[in-house]
Amino acid sequence: MSPGPAGAGLSRIGGLPAGFAPGDVPRHRGRKLVHAFTVDLHAVPELAARYPGARTLSVWIQGYSEEAVRAQALVPRTDAQIAAAPGAGGTTLELVRLEVPAAAFTAEPSERAAYARQLLYRKAGFLLGGPIWLQSGPWGLDPNFIAQYDERLAPGANFGDMGLCYAFADHAEWQGH
Repeated sequence: MSPGPAGAGLSRIGGLPAGFAPGDVPRHRGRKLVHAFTVDLHAVPELAARYPGARTLSVWIQGYSEEAVRAQALVPRTDAQIAAAPGAGGTTLELVRLEVPAAAFTAEPSERAAYARQLLYRKAGFLLGGPIWLQSGPWGLDPNFIAQYDERLAPGANFGDMGLCYAFADHAEWQGH
């Protein structure tokens, strides 16, 4: 995943994604979460299988926190919900499909898998597979893993000088240095 050229589409970064009215923004402890990105699930059938009937999946994150775990909301939207609320603003999210060896997500990958991991790590983010930890964490493929992304895909979220967010189905973790 990376910021794309200007244009239309359901995969977006920032702004108010299609399917959301201003009052629909998820909250944590009374504060609005930041829209990181939205993925058109037609482009990612492996992720779409987790959200039957949904057309998009929007990732919302707590804008600032010193804690390792941040508040997150993963919100699917159907075609009908998207038609009812067109959204506003944001930037196109470019999705490129890559087949990555599972070994890229292990603690000690082979040379070829390490190269694949390096390519993923340089991108603003990626979907599925497993986390590539900035500091430390459990390595390997994780069926609950949704995405890894940095501040290029989360405008408005403060990740410090260098930070990464790891979105899992049930929580988000953040690491920085």
